[in-house]
Parts: sequence; C-alpha cells; structure tokens
Amino acid sequence: MSYTIFPVFSGNGASLIGASAGVTAVFIFICSYMPYQEVRVFFFNVKLWQLGVFFILTDLIQIPNGNAGGHLAHIGGGILGFVYANKLKEGKDIGRSFETIFSQLFKVFTRSKTPLKTAYKRSKSTPSQGVTTAYKEREQQKKTDAILDKISHSGYDSLTKEEKDYLLYCLILSAAKVQSSTGHQNGYLKTFSPNSLKPLELKIQNINHEYNNTGNKTCIGDVFDFISAPHDIFYFDPPYGTCNYHVPVATRYTAFYHFWNTLILNDSPEVFGKANRRIDSKGVTDKFEVNKKETFLPLLKRLFEESNGKDVFVSLSNQSVVNKEDVLDYMNLPIRVYEIAHAENVQGKKVRKDGEFSVKKKPLVEYLYHLEK
Repeated sequence: MSYTIFPVFSGNGASLIGASAGVTAVFIFICSYMPYQEVRVFFFNVKLWQLGVFFILTDLIQIPNGNAGGHLAHIGGGILGFVYANKLKEGKDIGRSFETIFSQLFKVFTRSKTPLKTAYKRSKSTPSQGVTTAYKEREQQKKTDAILDKISHSGYDSLTKEEKDYLLYCLILSAAKVQSSTGHQNGYLKTFSPNSLKPLELKIQNINHEYNNTGNKTCIGDVFDFISAPHDIFYFDPPYGTCNYHVPVATRYTAFYHFWNTLILNDSPEVFGKANRRIDSKGVTDKFEVNKKETFLPLLKRLFEESNGKDVFVSLSNQSVVNKEDVLDYMNLPIRVYEIAHAENVQGKKVRKDGEFSVKKKPLVEYLYHLEK
C-alpha cells in the first residue's frame, strides 16, 4: 500500500516474504499492553515500551538503506499491535471484527457440503445446563419472595439468621446496581445516573456453598492482630494514598463506604452533610490512611516482616504516596515487583480539584510486590 500511495517509491518493485510483520504486531502489542514491565537485556533492566520504541525507530532509520517494503510492513504491524492493545484496555476487542470478516469470506469461497444427519440421545438423568441454571434462579427468587412475605406478615425480627444473611446479600447486590456515584458514597454524581432511576430488584447470584465448608473466616479489626497466624499466602491491598503530598489524608474508607456500613449494621444512625454520612464516620482516620511516607513505609514493612507465610503480596500503584523506589529502598528485602498497566478509573476521569484532575500520573500502573520467605 505504501508503494502505491507514496511517490518516493514510484517505479520500485517490492515483495513481502515471511511473517516478520505479524511477529512485530504481537511484540508491539505486548509492549503496549504492559509498557512498564521490566525485562532483562544482557546486564540491564529495560521497560517493554522502551524496547518497542527502539525496534520501531530502527525500522524507520533503515528504510532508505534497502528492503523498504519489509520495514514498512514492520511499522504497519507495530501500529496494529499498538492500537489493538490500547483498545483492549478500553474493553474493546477489535480482533473480533477481523474474525467476523474472514469468517464470512471463508464461507463465500468454501463449497457447502451436505450435512450429515446425526441422532443424539439425551441422558434423562442429567438435565441441560440452561435448564439447571433457570431452575436455580427460580428457586432463589422463590426463596427471596418467601422471606419478604414473612417480613410483611411477622416483621423483620421473625427471620432466622440464615434468612437475614440471605436477604442482606440480595440487598447488597441490588443496591450496587442502582447507586449514583463514582464508586463510593463520597463521590456522588451531580445528576442522577440512568442506573439510579431503575427499580430496586432483590435478585441473587448463584452461590457456591462448597467454599463455606473449607474453614473460611472473616476477620474485622487491626490487620496486625491477625497476620501472626500461619497461612500459605498473604495478599494486602492497603489504602494507596495519593502522590499529591499536600493532601494529609487521601482516602477515609470508613467515610467513603458509609452506606454499606449502614446496610451491614442494619441501624438508623445519626447523619450529617449533603451525603447523609454516618456521624460515627466523621473524622475517623486509620493509620494506613495518613498520606505521609514516614508513616506509611514503617507500616508496610511490618506487613512484610510479620506476616506468617511463605509468600506475601502487596498491591500499590504509581499514584500512591510512595513510589516503587521508596518501597524497595526502605524495605531492604528481596522483593520482586510486577508492573501492570490499567485503564484510568472512572473517578480519576471525573473528579476534579481546583479545575485539575485529582489523579496526576498517567497511565495508571499497578505495582505488585512479592516477598518469598
């Protein structure tokens, strides 16, 4: 195509041999999808995006030196890989369109064959998956309706603990589908979202009760009171804080998720402010929520050192109060870091402070720190 469009290639012939353009597309896709992942090249650690830029620039420089068609094919493949990766991060798989097009072309040039008639015998003892799922959904809806009828006749206090837990789970799932916020109850939208105008329907998803018999336990309290117990793997997702060091406290989770606290406690608390927050969440700050390096780093080191397990994982990001170098220097432990690029979250796109986005660093990169003891 380049030989047809650009005059500089007029009168020159070219041939394309091999699959190097396709290989380049795959390579640039990986570099674009995980740009901050480091790989070892001889004696140095290099980020994938740097390798991608290097290979594309090499092709550009070598175009005048011969095999221009091959180098242009590499660049075209690189563009495809770059676009594919970025669209995939947005939740759009452009490969499905190619698949549909080629599938239709294949049907045009393929002779239709007379299909063989095959008789299938369905086992009477095993119902189809669709019938089984529909049956379970009907049974769960019947259970929900029966609990609501019981409340209308005898009151909420007449429910058993199992019925209360079941109804609470229904309410949590349903409330999440009609909320009008950016993800937590401290970030309400100025106008009601389309979802918030829908009726509240108490429906429940399928629950796999097999996991309830394996000794699972939910703990509420100070994390350092629980990590001394032996476990195979520890995974921590502490408050990230913010790279805006002028903010003393970035996230107060008790305040941000106050509505869910009310659902769980099933009380009628005293409230304040436009968001009707619980009064008992006012001014509450956990030690991990203080947006200071000198406070956060010692707590992080305690998580790594005091966790009684072979593998300890901690998830942070490039937008947190501490950067990757801060963590590795302060910990002084054999920690491996995995980097994962993510699309910007909804709140990062919509929330502004003083006319600027509150999230400064882009793109959003997650750092997964792994200590193997």
